[in-house]
Amino acid sequence: MTQKEAAEKLQVHPSTVSRAVQGKYLQCAWGMFPLSFFFSSGTEKSTEYVKECLKDVIENEDKKNPYSDRALAEKLQEMGIDISRRTIAKYRNSMNISEALGRKVY
Repeated sequence: MTQKEAAEKLQVHPSTVSRAVQGKYLQCAWGMFPLSFFFSSGTEKSTEYVKECLKDVIENEDKKNPYSDRALAEKLQEMGIDISRRTIAKYRNSMNISEALGRKVY
């Protein structure tokens, strides 16, 4: 269950659920866990899968006219991966891949 789904069931805003579980922990026989641990992230695709798809798109792009982060997000959406431009930039930076201007071959 995601925090958004919990908010819908409780008929409150998702930010209310987020604030309610922030900084709170559950201690049990298996250890201590933050309450947010018990909510799924809501993403259907794993981060590693998305990064691999992003890497494939970048490797197969036209090197003279590389895709912007927005264009990369659109390409991934065509593949069924709903992702924002900001997340593309974050993943690209974490994989040490430069922006479109840095990937351009003249």
